[in-house]
Amino acid sequence: MLRHVALTVSLLLAGSSVTSLAKTAAPRAIDQAPGAAAPVAAAPVSCEARIDELHLDAPSARFERYVDALPELVVETRVGHALYLDWPVNESPARARLEAARRPDRLLREIVASGDRARLREVALSEGYLFADRPALARALSASVHLEDLFDAPVVFRQRDGAIDRLTRDDEGGYLDADGTRATLRLNDRVAVDEADLAAPRHLDLEVIRRRTGALRTIPVALGHDAAALDLVFPDGTRRPALARLDGATEVSCVGGDLETLEATLGHAARFAARQDRLALAARALVRESPRFDEPIDEPEGVQEDGRLREAWVAAYGRGERTFHYRDHDYPVFDADGNARPPQVCVDFVFDSWERGEGTWYRPRGEAPGVTEGQARFRGVPRRSVQQLLEHASTDATFERLDVASRDRVALQEGPRFARAMARIADDVRPGDALVIHGLRLQDGRNHYHAVLVLEVEPITGVPMTVADNQGRPHLRTLGSAMRAAPLRSIKHRIRVDFDALEAA
Repeated sequence: MLRHVALTVSLLLAGSSVTSLAKTAAPRAIDQAPGAAAPVAAAPVSCEARIDELHLDAPSARFERYVDALPELVVETRVGHALYLDWPVNESPARARLEAARRPDRLLREIVASGDRARLREVALSEGYLFADRPALARALSASVHLEDLFDAPVVFRQRDGAIDRLTRDDEGGYLDADGTRATLRLNDRVAVDEADLAAPRHLDLEVIRRRTGALRTIPVALGHDAAALDLVFPDGTRRPALARLDGATEVSCVGGDLETLEATLGHAARFAARQDRLALAARALVRESPRFDEPIDEPEGVQEDGRLREAWVAAYGRGERTFHYRDHDYPVFDADGNARPPQVCVDFVFDSWERGEGTWYRPRGEAPGVTEGQARFRGVPRRSVQQLLEHASTDATFERLDVASRDRVALQEGPRFARAMARIADDVRPGDALVIHGLRLQDGRNHYHAVLVLEVEPITGVPMTVADNQGRPHLRTLGSAMRAAPLRSIKHRIRVDFDALEAA
């Protein structure tokens, strides 16, 4: 789901409240131009004072344990952006047995396999939430439980990201979103057959707060039964206190900090969010169109020809041809819908997403061959080799290269240590960044690079939750999934583009 940041600056100034989301099913898009600013007025009471007046409690030990476990979950699965003000309750004896099981995944798989949906709902759902704060059980729920395992009703409802989605059962027994795509279930989603059962949520929706403010991260610092004090981390690097309330839906009451710079912070956040929305659309389009990986069919043994196909594709595309030839095989220039389909190595996918998000892309079949002129295009950049790009990024002001500290270069196979390392570098990673993965691949006993594009970070910890990449074919997936083919590799570098500098070049 793409974030649509709507910022009315006067409403977000300290002491002013933000209009709450509708308390019933709401559209995901907020119909207001990003960055629309009203005149700034002084607030009678600061946001910091409003927070102090509520006498909120410090996060509990249970909450701290939950947050400590989040990075390990986020590396492997998508987690809904819920901040629980009251923990979901499940007092079923069957749930208690599941909680106490040494291997909850085995017990849960047995229940799923039995086909007893009522029993599965009893153990898997807590007041409608797919929730567990025990990491082993949370992983088991995420891996084993799907909507069709829980329900067979013609329609079910899912609460996620500030909206209630109506999901319909298809002929194959699965469920579809309103746009016809396969409906998914992730941790912290709340589901029910009766929409009324989704009233009175127990959580603040952190995705709503991110959409309303443009913050990259929403870090809880104090909690109450209907409110939370948060530190919001913004794309311009500032960190500001905020107050969020739960009144049937999530509301942002105020954002504090230096009022003289708040308007600039919110405006910058709106522009950043709009760019990330375009980037996510571009990456998703590439995943949908599925350009082939740039490795020829029947590549000779011991010969590395990755990258050769794109050169042949570019030449054939420029001549207006429908296919191109490399060695003994023909390959399509366009997909079945007429979209240009340039072969990609992993770093091509990153650059193609960056450029396509800015409006620069190959014209489809039926139009004159060429590239649309978008807001930005990379020229004179070694964009087909990760290693050469790293060297170039050290001297080109368009890029910001971060070398991960040696203590945080932890291989994926080390599990919890890898997750903790990702949490430590989270302050230096945000959507739109490219992460460079490097290390030994057991298949050939050689060190290899891989690059992935960060599309989404978990809002409390900042750990990358959704990445996009092409490693054989394009994917949207977790970081763990993107690295699993070679689990001895680690994150070595982060590359960030300064698009303002690129556009000015």
